[in-house]
Amino acid sequence: NVAEILLQELNLEKEFTPSSFVDTYYKEMDKIYEDIKPLPAVKETMQKLKDLGVPMVIATSSYTASYTKKMKFHKDIESFVLLHVCGDDSEVKHGKPAPDIFLCAKKRLEQKIEKKLD
Repeated sequence: NVAEILLQELNLEKEFTPSSFVDTYYKEMDKIYEDIKPLPAVKETMQKLKDLGVPMVIATSSYTASYTKKMKFHKDIESFVLLHVCGDDSEVKHGKPAPDIFLCAKKRLEQKIEKKLD
């Protein structure tokens, strides 16, 4: 469990249980999502790629609930992508550094493009 390892490494085992640490982490993250800004030129780059017909996908190791909270403040970025795949997707068997999430995104993108061509 990642939370257990972090608590051990940071010597915080007396202050938190793994569960309370995770709960605290998500509560604190919820407070900052609105303030997280895209890197410079991201929107412009995505617009140029869209104009060129380049299909875009978001593949993130974030769980769906976290992704949804983050993207609530970035609908403009999400509007450029055809689909997204999150780390808790049932087809993603192994997380980072395994390529599973990207292979899943590739497969779904290919399926979506094939449907449009039919």
